[in-house]
Amino acid sequence: MYALDVLSSLLSEGRTARLYKSLIEGKRIAVMAHASSGIGKYPDTFTFIGAPRAPHTIAEVESAFYAEVEKLKNIPPTDWELQKIKNQLEADFIRDLNSASGLASEIGHFEVLSDWSYINTFMDKLAQVTAEDVMHVTKKYLTKNNRTVAILKKKEDEDKINNKKDNNVEKPTVTY
Repeated sequence: MYALDVLSSLLSEGRTARLYKSLIEGKRIAVMAHASSGIGKYPDTFTFIGAPRAPHTIAEVESAFYAEVEKLKNIPPTDWELQKIKNQLEADFIRDLNSASGLASEIGHFEVLSDWSYINTFMDKLAQVTAEDVMHVTKKYLTKNNRTVAILKKKEDEDKINNKKDNNVEKPTVTY
């Protein structure tokens, strides 16, 4: 759970995150790129969400997501990246505990994911996450055989595509 939290933050938390630096600033193919983990007590999902910047395509953004995942399987996060993410997650956690509603929310969050008492060990467990742990969960969970891809388009876009006689138009697809 903790390494997946670090992984999702590494990919999409802030302007120094890998997806932001690569897809939005670097290649300029996306206007939005996000990743989030949902692994807990029961198997769930690790989700990537992206929106292409015109004239780029969904396929380009999807391909760039895969490229970032492959990099993480072979090249660990830097010490600076890892420390920055741990600092962010720890600061967010402490801020959430500043109010009764924040504390209740965090207890509920941990109960849904695993066990409410993990709130007592969160910061210690987070501090123990290594770059190798991040690479390990990337290799274990973010595989081609463990992937479902859904591409959403506006209804009018689909109607335009279906009404065109040109078969070279990119059509929305779902890959399993």
